[in-house]
Amino acid sequence: MSGTDVAAAISRRLRDERGMTLVELLAAMVIGGIVISAAIMLVVMSMRASVRVSDRVNAAAVGRSGMELITQRVRSQTCLFPGEYSINGTVDNANGQNSILFAGPTGIAFLADIGNTGGATNVAGSVGYVPRIHYVLATPRSNGARGSRIVAGTKAATTSTKPFNWTLADGSATTFDGLASTSGIAANLPTNLTSLADGVTQAVSTTGVAQPFFQYYDDDNIGATGTAMALSSGALPLASLANIARVSVAFTVLGESGIDKAAGSVTGATALDNRTATYQSDVSFRTDPDACG
Repeated sequence: MSGTDVAAAISRRLRDERGMTLVELLAAMVIGGIVISAAIMLVVMSMRASVRVSDRVNAAAVGRSGMELITQRVRSQTCLFPGEYSINGTVDNANGQNSILFAGPTGIAFLADIGNTGGATNVAGSVGYVPRIHYVLATPRSNGARGSRIVAGTKAATTSTKPFNWTLADGSATTFDGLASTSGIAANLPTNLTSLADGVTQAVSTTGVAQPFFQYYDDDNIGATGTAMALSSGALPLASLANIARVSVAFTVLGESGIDKAAGSVTGATALDNRTATYQSDVSFRTDPDACG
């Protein structure tokens, strides 16, 4: 190979390594930008999906366990009968007592014994437990947090043998009604409240109507449409408490992330997307509602 050929070969090789033209560089940048943008969108969509799934899983867990705890408590009501109880030391020897003491759209108070601890075992005819007044109600969450909590609490009798005695600080009450509903259910709440379901709100129908947390039914006079018993001044009248045979419990668990609204709302309704969970259950009493009155 002559010197001229060698020089030509070297020149061709140098030309082959001259790099990219400006047009090629711009084309590569555009293609790279498209690929990176697609990757970022995929990551963002994955993060949103992860939050949605986490909300849904949390809502399902809170709702399922909460409804189980609520129905367990409401179904555990019991009755006290003449001579078995006293209020502020006054024994009622004439009347039996309704198991339901207060019934409102956000709360219910009733006689029960779930723990079955202690007991009047030394008293003839004793059933071997100390009954308590149980409260289940929805109350706003603290520190401005969204939604409500459904909580439970109890009021214990001050004696462990019959007659079981309950006291009220001002001494004015002579019936269970005074312990549960004279000033509203919140007036006599105990301080040891237990959370049953956190971050909940009222369930909403497809027509946008907010449903009460608790509704009450008299199965002897329920009507063709299944109409709930009418409330008066925010609670069921005391005379109607003995007629409650069934309680309907309903609530919606909000998204833990704070994102609840659906992209497209139903006309006239406050639609929630599928990261929330709505639960509804009917609790039929195991005792005859007329047997305690």
